[in-house]
Amino acid sequence: MNGWLNQRMPPAHKQELNHKNIFILPSRFGVVYLLFTVVLFLLGTNYQNNIIILLSFLLASIFVTAMHHSFFNLSGLTVSSYAKPHCFADKASQLSIELTTSKPRYHLSAQFDQHPTTSHWHCAKGSNDITVPLYFNRRGLAPLTRLKIVSQYPLGLFTTWTKLDLDLTATVYPSVKQLASHYRKDDNNRQVSEDDNNANQVYDHQQMEEFLQLAPYQQGQSLAHIAWKQVATGQGWFSKQYGAPQSDDIWLSLKQIPIGDIEDKLSYLTGLILDYDKQQQAFGLQLNNETIAPNHGSQHVKACLTALAKY
Repeated sequence: MNGWLNQRMPPAHKQELNHKNIFILPSRFGVVYLLFTVVLFLLGTNYQNNIIILLSFLLASIFVTAMHHSFFNLSGLTVSSYAKPHCFADKASQLSIELTTSKPRYHLSAQFDQHPTTSHWHCAKGSNDITVPLYFNRRGLAPLTRLKIVSQYPLGLFTTWTKLDLDLTATVYPSVKQLASHYRKDDNNRQVSEDDNNANQVYDHQQMEEFLQLAPYQQGQSLAHIAWKQVATGQGWFSKQYGAPQSDDIWLSLKQIPIGDIEDKLSYLTGLILDYDKQQQAFGLQLNNETIAPNHGSQHVKACLTALAKY
């Protein structure tokens, strides 16, 4: 079936609906309606009742007219998408699709073959942007299956549909898992007990900061900051000035995750990446086959998540 569809409707980012890629069949209601019309006609001919025969002809004409309206509700519609969809595994997402039409279209619905959720909409004349639900339960590069667009307009007697391959591939990031706090390292955080004296607190503070320069001593500055070596050699009174150290680059890797299998570790790395992005903290990523230098921003996050998806 897919081979026949590929020959008749080859993959393309932009496709126009016509008689070559539109299919139409009576719906269940349409089949019942047609059987009722036939029975009504047989009764009319059997009893030679012109009114019943005329009614059957009227119902048959409505049936044929509905078939044409149902077909032309899709015919001429242009469907296109050049998006590069990306989403997280086990999390619902949406794909944006553009519909261009020269007239209004009614009661349309669309879904991808592997996604049971359906979106419903109407199309006004001109260009319309719609969203179709996406859902994946596994990470990786996932080619999207055919997009099915269906209409039963106007009376529900016919189901008119098409199945288009928009030639799109989704990048599915690993699902997001948060690593428990006791598994996280924070070597820069040092706890100081409340009963420590001021000198010890200053010492701890200095240990956490880097020495910047010597400055002339000002009256009232802490004695712990005095450069006693310079005082002892007769060079004068100076105080030491400290500043926040340049933070070491943060590197994320699978080896840092102590628990879970490979998929769990990738999910925990995904959670860490999103956390650091939320904190606007620069970080790098090291994988067996790829290294991404420390950086920050949406493009950097996307590159890291893509690397996890392809791992």
